[in-house]
Amino acid sequence: ARIFHFRKLKSIEIQEGITADELVYFITRLSISPRDVIKRGGPSKIFAEEELQHINFEELDYSELLKGEGEEIKEIWLVLLQEALETKDDQKMLELADAFEKVIKAYELEEIIESDDVVEALSEFFSYLEKLEPEKFQDCAKEFVRTIMRHRKILADPETGKLKKIA
Repeated sequence: ARIFHFRKLKSIEIQEGITADELVYFITRLSISPRDVIKRGGPSKIFAEEELQHINFEELDYSELLKGEGEEIKEIWLVLLQEALETKDDQKMLELADAFEKVIKAYELEEIIESDDVVEALSEFFSYLEKLEPEKFQDCAKEFVRTIMRHRKILADPETGKLKKIA
């Protein structure tokens, strides 16, 4: 399930009559990294190269999950951000900006400071968004500053210097 999830597959149906070659082709294509799946345009584009007669699948649309709540929204947002940055998808970036307030509120400042990946992702997000939509950039930046200010005690910690990378 985890392999399918990270490769943006919501469901898979294997029908009677599948050949070993067709199954091997499908599994081989699924063995590429999740990042390569994103770079290649998702499962639909990958499997469009050869028709799968006995395998049907439904692609997972992560953007729908941004409407949810809870801890998982942070991970989903980061995955979608990486995808939007790699594909230079302006529309997805705007969707991510729209969900930013909810996402940043789900983080504790310590989580951001302790994760180089999150710091780097936020830095790239702000840089891209500033060029794409300056007004949304300002809204997201204000929300980020509010998040930092809610944790003033942590700001005295030398580790908070990582936050400068984001700006």
